[in-house]
Amino acid sequence: MEERDTLHKKKKMGELKKNEKEYTLPAVEMRNFYSHYLKMLQPILQLRKREADVFAELLYHNFLRRNISNKEDRAILVFNTATRKKIQEKLGISNAVIQQALGGLRKKNAIIGINLRESFTVEPKDGVFKLTFNFKVQKDIDLSGLGGDINNKTV
Repeated sequence: MEERDTLHKKKKMGELKKNEKEYTLPAVEMRNFYSHYLKMLQPILQLRKREADVFAELLYHNFLRRNISNKEDRAILVFNTATRKKIQEKLGISNAVIQQALGGLRKKNAIIGINLRESFTVEPKDGVFKLTFNFKVQKDIDLSGLGGDINNKTV
């Protein structure tokens, strides 16, 4: 309902253009926000399930420590043994599984050493987080040399 109201208001005010669409997703608890966020990015990130679960928890623990302005100090707390133990318990996984997930996240450059990539450390502002995708669309490819007409579907 909220999505429809938002879209209706924006269409009325002329804010949304033909090449724009906006959807408001249902509210989620902060603990689950990062999991939903990573699901939206999954086609781009291509994380395994355990990698995504561990990464979501790391992002959440980073959010919990957002008031620590020194990034190095925050990273030490996010990746320390006590935090990893909490993540293991929350996800019901062993130390070996979390280590394997961390290795996969490092290979995919989601984390570098004990630092989360800045581009993934997001947080909602006033209870809202906006994620925008821009698709670059190429013009139709000329298939006339293939002996058919793409518009008439005789290719």
